[in-house]
Amino acid sequence: MSDSPNSASITIEGTAYRKHQKHWYNDGNIIFTVENVVFRVFKSFLIRRSEVMAIVLTVPQPNEPPEGNQGPPNQQLMFDGVPVVSLADPARDFALLLDMILPQTCASPPISSDTPWGQLLGLAQIAQKYGVDDVLAQTVAILDGILPTADNDLAVYTGPRDPICVIEWARRCGLPQYLPMAFYYLTTIQWGLHNIDLRTIQRLPATDQVRIQHGRAKLQSEVIKVAVNRWENNCVGCYKPEKGCPSRDRSCWMGYEGKAWDADRNEERWTNLLLHPLEEFSKRADDREAIPLSSICGSCRQEFIDANRRMKRDLRRRLGEIFSLNK
Repeated sequence: MSDSPNSASITIEGTAYRKHQKHWYNDGNIIFTVENVVFRVFKSFLIRRSEVMAIVLTVPQPNEPPEGNQGPPNQQLMFDGVPVVSLADPARDFALLLDMILPQTCASPPISSDTPWGQLLGLAQIAQKYGVDDVLAQTVAILDGILPTADNDLAVYTGPRDPICVIEWARRCGLPQYLPMAFYYLTTIQWGLHNIDLRTIQRLPATDQVRIQHGRAKLQSEVIKVAVNRWENNCVGCYKPEKGCPSRDRSCWMGYEGKAWDADRNEERWTNLLLHPLEEFSKRADDREAIPLSSICGSCRQEFIDANRRMKRDLRRRLGEIFSLNK
C-alpha cells in the first residue's frame, strides 16, 4: 500500500524511511534506501553519469530471504510500482552526489571552498565509488585549496582526529598527495594540548603508528643536517662568524652574541626548529614581527630570508621520503 505522496515519510517492507527533502520526485522511476533516508529519482540521469550505477540499476535487486529461511530470495523489491535499491553509503554523501548530478539551481554550485571539508571527503569517496569522474575531479580541485599538501601552506587541522581522518580517506581514494602533511601534523603536534585518548591514534594501523615515531626522528635529523651550520643557528658566543658579513658592513652584527636575534632567544628558536620546523622556517622567512633580526644589514637579512624559505621548501618536498610514503 502506497503512502500519501505528500507525506514526509514512507514505510517499505515494514521499515520507516524519511523522504529526502530535495531528491524525492513523485514521477521518479527508481527508489534508493540509504540509511534511514529514501530517495526517488530518475534512472536515466544516473546511468548517463555513472557506468557503475548503470550496472547496479540494470541488475535486478532481489529481496533477501527471511532470516532462517533457506529458500530462494524474493523478487525485486517494489514500492508504488517502482524498483527499490538499497545502498550501503552514508545518506549525506549520496544526497550531495545527487546535488551534483541533479542540481536544483544554476545560480550557485552545490559545492565550493565554503563547503565543510569533511563533506567534500565524503563526496569524493562516493563519486569515486560510482565512477562519476567529473564530480571527483571537481571535488579534489576544491580540496586542493583547503587541505595541506607539500605544495601549499594551508593549515586546516585543529587536532589529531583531522589528519587521521584525511589519512584514512586518502588511502581509500588513492590520493597520496594529502598524506605527507597529515603525517607531519601528527608528528609535530603537541598531544598534551588536546584531550585525546589512545584510541584516536590506534585508528591508524600499527605500521602508520611506527611511521610517525620513525618520522619524528628522521625529521629532526634532516633539520639538524641542513640548519646546524647556518650562521644564524651557530652558537658562537660573543664572537662573530669567521667570515663575517659578506658585504663587509662593519655595522652588521651577523651572528654576534650568539645568533641573528638576542642570545636569550636561542633556546626558543632551536626548540621550535626541532619540534615544528616548517612553522619555524615560515616565521623566520615571512614574519619579521615574530622574529626580529638584531642589527643585521640588508644583504644578510635577505640571505637569511631566502635560505630559510629554501630550507622550508626542500623539507616539504622530502616529507614523503622522510615518512617512507614513496615505497
